Amino acid sequence: MDDALFHIEERLAIDNISLGTTSANEFLIQKNNTAAVTNFPLSWDLTTNTLIVTTPAGRKSVPVLPDAAIKTLIDADEIDQAIIPESLRTDRNVHLGTILDIATLTHKNGDPIYQITGIQGQKLFGLFPVAIEKTVAVSGESGQIVGTNETVINKIIDLLSG
Repeated sequence: MDDALFHIEERLAIDNISLGTTSANEFLIQKNNTAAVTNFPLSWDLTTNTLIVTTPAGRKSVPVLPDAAIKTLIDADEIDQAIIPESLRTDRNVHLGTILDIATLTHKNGDPIYQITGIQGQKLFGLFPVAIEKTVAVSGESGQIVGTNETVINKIIDLLSG
């Protein structure tokens, strides 16, 4: 068992990935400067080098890691940066010195998704800078954007800024 654990830690270290927990008994996966938290147990498949999450719908492979999910949103101009929740900023188990962006790994219809709350900078009427907060869902299986949630006022500002 210790030998298997060593191989997992070695493989994760090579890919600059770490697994941990938060003070709220959530699981945390970090790759580079990006992390995701989840209430679901995490494991790593050494054969496929893939994250596995155990949801109420069963074990699901999550080939898209949080750094790729957030990069998808930035590349699609959905957000400029993700917001780190206050609960994680004050969590003694989470060392935010290396974490710049964070997501929540959850599920929708049994499929793993990353919920990412972020800020998108806009210019209201092309003149006044405004920051629009929105939460965007990205599939943990395909990396595709599967939903966006923002307040009505932010939708209106977004329309007036485009």
